[in-house]
Amino acid sequence: MGSDYLLASKDVVWINDDVAMLGLVPGMGGAIVAYRWPNGDEVIDWMRPAGPLALENRDEGHLACFPLVPYSNRIRDGRFSFGGRDI
Repeated sequence: MGSDYLLASKDVVWINDDVAMLGLVPGMGGAIVAYRWPNGDEVIDWMRPAGPLALENRDEGHLACFPLVPYSNRIRDGRFSFGGRDI
């Protein structure tokens, strides 16, 4: 695999079954570093795998995907009200 550094990284948690592998970094908000299908001696990357510097520098912009959960956009002033509570 051309991205063995992802497999060797202690920061990446891999979830896999017989078809696909999903690499997550819990320390970066559950960011996805790779989604791939092993196929014999090759790997089909369905998302751009994160480069080694993305992990080293904690650069979310160069990961495969950075989930924006539970909020999908910027929240004005970093707070909002819901159910009578300020969050």
